[in-house]
Amino acid sequence: MQPVIPALLLSAAAAFSPKDAAAPLFAAQQAALAKIQAALPLDAKTYPADLGLDTFTTSNGGAGAMQSWEAPGPANIAWVSDLRIEGPTTVASLTVWCAPLKDVPHLCVRTTATDAGVD
Repeated sequence: MQPVIPALLLSAAAAFSPKDAAAPLFAAQQAALAKIQAALPLDAKTYPADLGLDTFTTSNGGAGAMQSWEAPGPANIAWVSDLRIEGPTTVASLTVWCAPLKDVPHLCVRTTATDAGVD
């Protein structure tokens, strides 16, 4: 079982707050991103900062951050995004969008935690 699952299950046993999910979700996402970065020659992009989305506040008081990369050439990665939001709605989202020359073109992983549960 992945470390993030027991942490979320333990959080669910007590009074659960979406903010409780942030640390284990973000740690799991960082570990996955580190493996992707080790395997692919990703170039950091400034797209989130250019749009004012590198750090932001959500309408319900959450704090968000986004980073992006791409790997042109033989790796053929159109873009990678790392989105993290901590607050009343906590979101961990990692997306890798490969160009059409890949057999498995995309990886999209997203977990959302609210006071109603974890999806």
